[in-house]
Formats: sequence, structure tokens, C-alpha cells
Amino acid sequence: MADGAITHGPRARTSVRGNGPSRWMNGTVTGTLLASVLVAALEHQGMPPDPVYDIAWIIITLAATGLIRAYTSFVTGRNPPESALRTALRMLAGEWPLVAAGLPAVVILLGSSAGWYPTLTAIHAVLGTNVAILFGWGVLGASQIGYRSLPATVIGIADAALGLLVILANVLLK
Repeated sequence: MADGAITHGPRARTSVRGNGPSRWMNGTVTGTLLASVLVAALEHQGMPPDPVYDIAWIIITLAATGLIRAYTSFVTGRNPPESALRTALRMLAGEWPLVAAGLPAVVILLGSSAGWYPTLTAIHAVLGTNVAILFGWGVLGASQIGYRSLPATVIGIADAALGLLVILANVLLK
């Protein structure tokens, strides 16, 4: 990283401790990418596509991932001497960005299930939208933790590239 690419000060120190923007950015990028992978990978075994089935799997996967992340944080962390239940619930609540990141995919697929457009169109819309969202999360998150405009944009492009890799893998595997 180039010298001076990150500003110094309270915002930068906050992110190093794993609080604030770095925590929600991890969840949002992970959730958005997982939603893309699921939409791209779900097969219907010769049956017509079913967006409600896809929505169910997106929600189940993101919720399970959030639960697993909170559980592993709880088990592996050195927790303050508060109740185990309170600590576990606090950690679980901290995973909301991961689950919320799947909402654009759910909304787009709901439109398909309502008959507004074909499911294949919805799948393409989810993948394209998630690339744009990944770019936005990257720029916003990097800016929030102290990166200047150009490095933040590069981070956004790198995040968007992850979404493009999902699309490429989908094309190559199908």
C-alpha cells in the first residue's frame, strides 16, 4: 500500500479493532457475494425456475452463515464477564449486515415470482445489481475507514471483480 493511502486518526483506529465500518463491510460484502453465488448456482433439475425456492435458499444460507459467524466469534473470543446469552445475542445481532445484503436479490426474485419478468431475467438482474452493490460497498467501506478517493475506488473495483468472477464462473459452468 502506498504511503499515505490511509488517513490516520480515530476513524482508522476504530477499524483496526474490528468495530464500526470494517465489521459491517465484512458482512455486506460477504452477504452480497453469497447471494450472487446462490442465485448463479441454484439448479432446478430440469424443472422450470422457481424464484420462491431461490429466495428461501438465499435467506436460509445467509441466516445460517450469520449464525455460524456469531457462534465462532463467541466460542473463540475472549468475552467480557457478562452473561453468555447476552454476549451471544450481541454477536448474533452484529451479523445483520450479512443477512440484509441479500435483500436486493430477494426483492428482485420476488418481482419474478409476481410475474413482472421472467426468472432468467431476474437472475441476470441480481448478478448485475450485486456487482454494482459490491462496488458501492467497497468504496463506501474503504472511505469510512480512512482511505482516500482513488484507493477507495480501487477497493470498490476489486469488490466488484468478485461479483464478475461469480458471473464468469456461472457462464463457464453452465
